[in-house]
Amino acid sequence: MPMPSPAYRSGRRQDGAMLAELVVAMAVLSLLAGAMAAALTTAFRAHVETRARSARALDADHALRLIAREVRRAVPGSVRVPDAQTVELLHLVAAGRYRRGDGSGPDGIAHSGVGLVPGVPLTAFNLLGRYLHLAPDAAGRLPVGYQVAVVASDAVNGGDSASVSAADNGIRLVDAGDEDQLRFDRPHSFPVDSPGYRVYVADGWRRYQCPAGAGSLLREAAPVLEVPVDPTTMSVVLGDVSRCTFALADDADGQRVLGLRIEFDGNDGAAAQQVLMQSLAVNVP
Repeated sequence: MPMPSPAYRSGRRQDGAMLAELVVAMAVLSLLAGAMAAALTTAFRAHVETRARSARALDADHALRLIAREVRRAVPGSVRVPDAQTVELLHLVAAGRYRRGDGSGPDGIAHSGVGLVPGVPLTAFNLLGRYLHLAPDAAGRLPVGYQVAVVASDAVNGGDSASVSAADNGIRLVDAGDEDQLRFDRPHSFPVDSPGYRVYVADGWRRYQCPAGAGSLLREAAPVLEVPVDPTTMSVVLGDVSRCTFALADDADGQRVLGLRIEFDGNDGAAAQQVLMQSLAVNVP
């Protein structure tokens, strides 16, 4: 039997070496492909999480701005936190000054108009100026949800107030010659006086709440706030919320501060996180 030639044996050795090199190359390429896939997967997850966190931050910023704006537009002293998951306030639609019992205004000049006397039941008192933007009906009546409040201090961050509601005692806005006048169906006594002659008109209550298990920050606008709360009557301001906490306190300067912490559960592709807000309850009309 003839023996294989040296050239044949050399060719087989070269083929074996090439096959081994190909196997090694394929193994290396597989490792590189796996590493690249893992890196791309990590990068894609980071991109998805970053986008989710950014979108969530934008939504939270919108919600915080809405709350802060309504807090600053609230009737002074009306912002309250009945529990850690709820904040309520009277929504301001108009503010002005009233005439006092002697008919005087902030300028001290007497006027023939009817003035407000603290502690004395009255059916009317004059306002300084015109308030036609309150849009009363043809009979001058303000909507049922409206309330008129007098704040006991010039400080815009709090103070005792007394109010009368159109739902309990009809309120009318009438022309009293050169200025407007508020009239009530029945005599009402405002137990306090404002050094700044300030009177505020609200169109109802606003409530923000994170009910347990709801997963959302909810908002309600109503003439009267019902208790217990019915979440089905509220609109969603922010979703994917696991918890939110409200706190109302005075800071070192004596300003009333509303704090809000929102916690997200991370179900939208982003890791769980917290968003904090501090809003000065500066109720400047």
